[in-house]
Amino acid sequence: MLDGELDIARLEVDDGVSVPRRALFVLAEAMGQAEPHVELKAHVAASVALQLAWVAVEDFVFAVTDVKKSERAAVRHHIADLSLTIAVPDQ
Repeated sequence: MLDGELDIARLEVDDGVSVPRRALFVLAEAMGQAEPHVELKAHVAASVALQLAWVAVEDFVFAVTDVKKSERAAVRHHIADLSLTIAVPDQ
């Protein structure tokens, strides 16, 4: 996806195996939404963007924020928590 090629991502959606898409619909159902509302879509989109960006730039972020090797697991844990908070802010 980072190279602009969305074919594989599109296949995941079309074949019903996209984890983020499934999460969107599970959250919508849990919130009593027959279809995901725009606000929920925005929250899930922001969470997915954080996760994908993190994968691409983790080493850079660790370097610019002076995260030591001994701190990396804790920082990753906090990033995961933030991602969840973004996706489901009322939890």
